[in-house]
Amino acid sequence: MKKTLRLTLPVVLLSAILSACSTSNQTDTIKPTVSLSNVSSTVTQPGAVTLQATADDNKSVKEVDFYVDNMLVQAVTTPTNGVYQTTYTWQASQNGTHTVKAVAMDSSGNRSIDATQQVNVNIIVDVIKPVVKITADAPDPITVAGSYTLSVNATDNVGVVAVTGKATCTDTSGKTTTLISPSTTTTTSFSYSIPVTAAYNGTCTLTVSANDAAGNTDTSSKTITINIPTGTGTGPGTGTGTGPGTGPGTTDTQKPTVSVQVSAPNPITVAGLYSVTVAASDNVGVTSLTGVLTLPTGQTFNLTFDPKGGSQSIPVSAAYNGTSTLTVTAIDATGNSASATQQIVVNIQ
Repeated sequence: MKKTLRLTLPVVLLSAILSACSTSNQTDTIKPTVSLSNVSSTVTQPGAVTLQATADDNKSVKEVDFYVDNMLVQAVTTPTNGVYQTTYTWQASQNGTHTVKAVAMDSSGNRSIDATQQVNVNIIVDVIKPVVKITADAPDPITVAGSYTLSVNATDNVGVVAVTGKATCTDTSGKTTTLISPSTTTTTSFSYSIPVTAAYNGTCTLTVSANDAAGNTDTSSKTITINIPTGTGTGPGTGTGTGPGTGPGTTDTQKPTVSVQVSAPNPITVAGLYSVTVAASDNVGVTSLTGVLTLPTGQTFNLTFDPKGGSQSIPVSAAYNGTSTLTVTAIDATGNSASATQQIVVNIQ
């Protein structure tokens, strides 16, 4: 029995050691899995897009490799909120069919089955510029003070995405004043109502630029010469008339009612366009609705409104610094009149 024990014990120990070694050296042969997400099958616009993929493994994912037509875009090792992602830029020169691929690798070197997505690229290169047109309801030169409208219309074969306008006036001494600060809008058709006085004698220029989605730009300018005799102005007038009639008559002595409101902070500290809204009514009917804006310098210019009321936009710049007074007068057919006044304080640095 003693001899048998001496032969059996080494065999048992060797078997246990080999078994332990076999367990500790087991090889990971399980492949990770990967799937593409957020990859569009059609591309019609040039630019960068995001490629995304999710991956999983029984142990751990080492990286996810992104390819376009078997060309490596990027090996991503760190997911964002569980998603592996990178960016890729499509260009018009790539028009055609392409394959986007994602491959996951685990820490043991196992490679996943490829996840693929076919992408059809059909980018149309837009090289056509927008068209900007500016029209003015004003003579050239302007010789009478008043409010004049400049209308803007921008068009494009695909679509206008931004329109930027500004207006400056250069007087006879060469001093330039910004009448309308540069501002951008997505509106493609609009108008500026610009009050003009002898203070602007010289030239005023409205410049408008339009951009489309492809980055094409068109710029148009309209320059008007202003030559208003100093010390003259215009204002509302009234007149009366007579005609045949029979029977006793009554005289209308009731004045109209009128109100004015300026949609602006007090004081105004930023140059720009500010809306003036007026309303008027009368027992018979308002026939004339006009306004006079008196600047701190004493200069005046006139505004004309629809007798039913309405709004106009007034450009305000540092040239208006101080307190201006807007007086709006409504007149009926008999000549009765009423006025409303609104003060505008400007302090633009």
